[in-house]
Amino acid sequence: MEIEQPSLKELLAQRETLQQQLTAARQREAEAALADIVRKMHEYQISIADLMGRHESPKVRTTPAPKYRD
Repeated sequence: MEIEQPSLKELLAQRETLQQQLTAARQREAEAALADIVRKMHEYQISIADLMGRHESPKVRTTPAPKYRD
């Protein structure tokens, strides 16, 4: 009993269909996640500034190049 394997065209069509489904699912879930984040921000009164942090970024100190005597 032989199982007929799909052709390359059929497999490519399946891949395209799956890719479209993945894109749609990712979009739906991202929108749901964003809505949840916004809802929680309102619930807990969190601002964008709170998310970004109120602290100054640490100052980067550069060390001077070593000086050598010849």
